[in-house]
Amino acid sequence: MTFRISERQAHDVANDFLFATGRSLLEGKYDQFRSYFRLPLFLETQNGLRIVTTEHALRQTYDGVRDHHRAQGVTDQVRSLLSVQVLGHNSFSFTHVTGLIGPNGKVVQHPFPAQSVVTRSSGVWAISGCFYAILRDRKLSDVLASDLPPDVRQDRDGATPGGTHPSTPRG
Repeated sequence: MTFRISERQAHDVANDFLFATGRSLLEGKYDQFRSYFRLPLFLETQNGLRIVTTEHALRQTYDGVRDHHRAQGVTDQVRSLLSVQVLGHNSFSFTHVTGLIGPNGKVVQHPFPAQSVVTRSSGVWAISGCFYAILRDRKLSDVLASDLPPDVRQDRDGATPGGTHPSTPRG
């Protein structure tokens, strides 16, 4: 029998995920980072929705974010958990803000909000979707949702790059 996660437990898991994924991004530890995500992974920014379905695409996204951080001079990040909502026995969401910091504590990217959906499968919690409101950094938004070759990508109208909606049968 699967027990429903409590709000306090979800809060603790979310804080652990924020710390571990943030550190693994900064320290270049992809395998550690990867262990916190489930495929398919839904990534959405104001640029659109991208559904990451392969290990290769997830690795490209990770490397793209790290490249962006290096280009911007990011040396640290500040992440704060704002809220947690239990959605069901096997899912919860959390909202947080992330600020990116450069040398001498200089703010590189003002805090932006994000929401993650976490699901449990075979007793393991992992992030299955992330929604980012990165309004001041189009390049970071592009890395997450539109600048990489897509597995499946949707623009705001729900169309994929080939011009069909994902629910349209393909011959």
